[in-house]
Amino acid sequence: MKEFPDHEKTYKLLEKVLPNFDPTYSFTSIAECKIMEKKIKDYLPFNDINENEIKGVKGNSYLKINLREPIIQFVPRELQHFRTHFDSITFNENDSEFTYVFIPSYIPTLNHLTMHVPYGSIIEEETSTDKNYDNFTVFQMKSKTQTPPSVDTLNRFQKQYAEKYVGIENKNIQEKIRMCFEFCYWNLPDVTVKGKIMSLFPEKQFGFIDVGKGIPNVYFKTSSTTDILSKGDYVDYDLKSYSNGKSEAINIKKVEKRNNHSVIHNFIYDRPSSIVDIVVPRKTIAKIDEINDTEEKIYLISETTPVTTRRAKVTFLIDTGDEIKTTTQNTFVTKNVLDGLENGDLINCIFAKSISPKRFGMHFSNFVVIGRTGPKIVFDIKHFVALAAWKKLQKIDDNKLLCRIGSFSEFKKNILNLISQIDFDMLKFIDTDKALDDNIHSAIENLFPLFILKDNVVYHNPPALISHIANFYPNVLEDTELMADVSMLFDAFLNNQKDWGPSSQIKLRTHEYFEKVQLDQKGIIDLNHFISCIPSIANRVVYSRLLSQHWKQWISASD
Repeated sequence: MKEFPDHEKTYKLLEKVLPNFDPTYSFTSIAECKIMEKKIKDYLPFNDINENEIKGVKGNSYLKINLREPIIQFVPRELQHFRTHFDSITFNENDSEFTYVFIPSYIPTLNHLTMHVPYGSIIEEETSTDKNYDNFTVFQMKSKTQTPPSVDTLNRFQKQYAEKYVGIENKNIQEKIRMCFEFCYWNLPDVTVKGKIMSLFPEKQFGFIDVGKGIPNVYFKTSSTTDILSKGDYVDYDLKSYSNGKSEAINIKKVEKRNNHSVIHNFIYDRPSSIVDIVVPRKTIAKIDEINDTEEKIYLISETTPVTTRRAKVTFLIDTGDEIKTTTQNTFVTKNVLDGLENGDLINCIFAKSISPKRFGMHFSNFVVIGRTGPKIVFDIKHFVALAAWKKLQKIDDNKLLCRIGSFSEFKKNILNLISQIDFDMLKFIDTDKALDDNIHSAIENLFPLFILKDNVVYHNPPALISHIANFYPNVLEDTELMADVSMLFDAFLNNQKDWGPSSQIKLRTHEYFEKVQLDQKGIIDLNHFISCIPSIANRVVYSRLLSQHWKQWISASD
């Protein structure tokens, strides 16, 4: 990947705007670009088809993943609080005034949540859109020689020269893309916080942690760690909150001085020369333990109108990088999430917080539950099946198994472990192996075409594959047997072949699943076209898995 000068907005943000807002942000973005470049070289099955490029000069570079085939942009109704616009600031009467639109977008091709910032006359269309409903858009290239749509290191989706087609009329495609967002896209919070030991009183067995400018120091007991601590040490810790408003650091671990977070999922809200806010979106499973009766108005994204919330005690699943576990916090939950919920209800939901230095100490500097994905979870293990698969697929090794999750028996253990952490009511109904097996089988059937069980092996059809099929052969999504054969054909190639040449294509055409698809597909699929697209689809599956990884996996890649 070659570096070259660039004048796009991302480069301006990295070079000029972000350093004035938060000096560490550009550094972290550039570091992630270098890590991603290394991971791409290590894991991409087809690294020679020029789908990615490094832009920028003097080391201040950023990564672009180019997307040449039709792109489905899905804007879920659950993200309405992220969807906004800002006017530019004028200083003189003759200054031009512009409106900048920010549209959070799920791109199934990468199974990733990104921000689309169209710079043009889209404001009328955006202000007239009902944000309480899902929106679908397709971007399609008219010429192979033009610059394709892309997603870059600062998590910006650019349509470039692609033609925009608003709406998808096929209800089956809409349903399957929403399923990808609801069950395949996970981005669990990591509430471990980093700070520096400011003072330590061993004889009194307590101390204080300096969290940062403008934030009160955090109290801790020396018994909450097995590490030997000294003043000036950098530490990670969990924050335990009490009903009286006080908090305490627990599970303290000594760490090296370095950034312990990823910025590749964040939403940056900006004007031409300034940052309005930076927001961290997350998606997880949560249990609403106790809802306060009093409504409060709080500000989410800077310079937007306040929203109605209630305080609530919430237990939710977090990802430490090593394991998925639960934590409980008192936080705010927006009214649109709480409508119809009672104490003890379980939901698939969107968390978010601001990491803007200007927002330290404000309500939105801590995670707020701002969206609910789908109905509340009642004796339903589909979400746990999907989450167990996501965690398994975070890890990438050299075996090229991009669709195969593993044996049913091993997968079952992972699902049960997740359920046992947060859904104790469900455990009463799956207290035997048969009950658990039956529920998992039923969940996999209901999650078609995302998951398939064949010969006691669980397979996952990645959103990149679903999106490709939705664009070119949508009727396949309605045929269970044909979809299973297409999946096996895709997985069989990736399992046995890396080099993409005439010999490998001949080998694929003689595979048993090629013959099955050829016999059963009834003219629905252009097999020549599908086989020619396999390298691109496979690459996008790897991109999506790299983007899903926890920041600890990113840090370890730079060691």
